[in-house]
Amino acid sequence: VPQEFDCVLDTETDNRVSDEILKYQKEIQKISYLLREKNLVINKLMIALSNQTQEMIHLEKAYHALRQHIIATKSKRL
Repeated sequence: VPQEFDCVLDTETDNRVSDEILKYQKEIQKISYLLREKNLVINKLMIALSNQTQEMIHLEKAYHALRQHIIATKSKRL
């Protein structure tokens, strides 16, 4: 292959490789964006779960306090 054609082939190959790299970079950016979105959703769910857990702990404490109060009240009546 004459040297001048070799340069053209290399340029075409370089262009194809550059196009492929650009395509993959765009795909990576898209996936990265989707992962960030999912991470935000997960963080919101974790906060909601934490809040619900705190509420559940509060309700359990109130339930046990009320139960103890009822038991103590019944004992005083007897």
